[in-house]
Order: sequence, then structure tokens, then C-alpha cells
Amino acid sequence: MPPIPPVTLRNTLLCLSLFSLISVGIAWWNLFGPSVERPRPDMVHYLALADGDGLAAVPVPYRYRPWTPWLAARVPDPPPAWLDATRPLDRQKAHFRFAVVNVAGLALAATGLSLLTRRLVDRRGTGLVGGVLFLTSYHPLTIATLPMVEAWSYAFLAWTLWLLVERKHIALGVVFLLGLSCKETLLLVLPAALLLDSNRGQRIRQVTAPFVIPLAVDGLSNWLRGIRTKVLSTGQG
Repeated sequence: MPPIPPVTLRNTLLCLSLFSLISVGIAWWNLFGPSVERPRPDMVHYLALADGDGLAAVPVPYRYRPWTPWLAARVPDPPPAWLDATRPLDRQKAHFRFAVVNVAGLALAATGLSLLTRRLVDRRGTGLVGGVLFLTSYHPLTIATLPMVEAWSYAFLAWTLWLLVERKHIALGVVFLLGLSCKETLLLVLPAALLLDSNRGQRIRQVTAPFVIPLAVDGLSNWLRGIRTKVLSTGQG
């Protein structure tokens, strides 16, 4: 069997473009569905974060997942022609803003999974197949582009695992730190880091620099956020 050519930036960008087109189609299909009038309970909390209602109004653990709502709050409103005047306009605008952000998250998640699959299997076409299979699975097709945080949590998980396998420790630490503000499920990467190397000393180095420091920073940030929430709650009381 001839050697598999290395992954190039051009191929990665082509995959990202393809996955972006698929993600846009998924988002458009789900954009103004029934959840506009009947949002899931967790959607209500993410919408509150995006609206800036204050941390005291958002329960744990949702208040510790600000990444996607923070991005969604910075997306402009859709054109008025795209809105249905017979349905809640504010909710439609919020769904659009989350959809834009989550399209990017889904496309990056599929691209990261494509790189990881190609790295582990090392066969031509496996990365593309892995990304397409991911985008056509249940959660990406149904809820990932709604006011949820799953799309970006998938992206952070896929890229963290790929950076871990590639031993790009500085980039891994940065992505891991950002990902902790998206969803705490990223902590599932830690067992993978411990199992990656058989040498005990290598395992310790593998975990300490890219994971322990970001965990300490995130823990301090959450602790300060909790104190601020208590102060605000006391003041309002």
C-alpha cells in the first residue's frame, strides 16, 4: 500500500468548507422550528446568559457555560424578512444568533474529528467520512444548532484530543482552558491523557502543563464568579 500523504492546510480548509455548508443546511432546517415557542428547559438558561440577565438568575451548572451564549450575544439580528411576525420575534432573533455561532462550532467539531480520525486510522478518506458521519448523527441534526452549547463542546473535545495525540501542548492548554468555559464534559479528555503514554514520567508531564494549569485558572474563575453571584443575590435581597 502506498504511503498516505500528510494532511495539508489546503485539505483541512476544504474539509472545513464542506462541513460548514452541511452545518448551514442543518441550522436552516432547525432555525425556526417548534422550540421557538416551546424551548427546552436548558435552552431557557442559555438564552438568559445570552440576554445578560445576570448569573444569579441562572442555576448551576449552566452559569459556568458562558462561551456559546457570550458568542451568540455578539451576533447581529437577522434581516426582518427572515422573521415570522406571527411568532415571538425576540425568540426568533435569539435562535438565529445561536444558529450562526453553532454552525461554526459544528463545522470546527467535524473538522477536528476528521483530523483525529485521519491521525488514528491513517487511511485516505477516513477523516472526511468521520466528519460526515458526525454531522449526520442525532444530536448535530436535531439540537446542536439550537440555543444549546453542544456544538462547541464537541468542537473543543475533538480539537483537544487531536492536539493531545499530536503533542502540541501549548495549543492544547489554550484550547482546554477555553473549552472549560463551554461545558465541563471536556474533563473527559483527562483519562485519555493518562492512557496515552505507558511511561509514568511522560504521563505526568502530559497532564501537568496542558491540563492542571488551565484547571486551576478555571477553578479560580468559577470561584470568583460564585462570590460575585452571592454578592449580587444578597444585594437584590
